[in-house]
Amino acid sequence: PLARVIQEHIKTPLADELLFGKLAKGGMVSVGVEDGKLCFAYVEAPPKAKKKKKEPDDGGGEEIPELVQ
Repeated sequence: PLARVIQEHIKTPLADELLFGKLAKGGMVSVGVEDGKLCFAYVEAPPKAKKKKKEPDDGGGEEIPELVQ
């Protein structure tokens, strides 16, 4: 019975967020209890920096990440 409760109330909601929701691109989750029920607080991962393309005349130096807001 405990495994079924964990599956229904923790694993399934987290899997849905990982696949289709706020955690699809990474992030963190905190689990708490409010009014006797589990509650989840999600923090989405910040966007990754995009890399600038190498210019043909740059001598083959390293790519420089470009910050995205």
